[in-house]
Amino acid sequence: MRLEQEKKLAEILDKNQIARLKQLEIQQAGTRSLVRKEVAEALKLTADQRTRVDAALQGERDTLRAFFEAGGERPDPETIGQKMTETRGATDAKLNGILTDSQKKQFQSMQGAAFKFPERRFGPGGPGGPGGPGGARPPRRDN
Repeated sequence: MRLEQEKKLAEILDKNQIARLKQLEIQQAGTRSLVRKEVAEALKLTADQRTRVDAALQGERDTLRAFFEAGGERPDPETIGQKMTETRGATDAKLNGILTDSQKKQFQSMQGAAFKFPERRFGPGGPGGPGGPGGARPPRRDN
């Protein structure tokens, strides 16, 4: 499906736009993009590094799953956001620690010029809230 999307984008965007889009995708995913085949190959990650990347990301998933499966009431959006930020930060540190200095430099250049993405929100307007996946949609306004 991704190949089909890339083919359609190639029909619309020029080479520079496609290159920037790829930079932004890597930038937005951050160190989590290390699992992408094209990123891992460009950085020449070793088999051991790839295994460690997979383990770090699995650890993050396990931590978050345990957090959400803990008994009791569902935590408020602020607590969820704090836990996700804390967990992602710890995973980012692990993933950065896997890369060599030269791989870190190359990874940074693969991201291109910095772009300020909108802040991720949880709760109303974010994932699970109104307008987010699984949430109620806000009223439609036709102008």
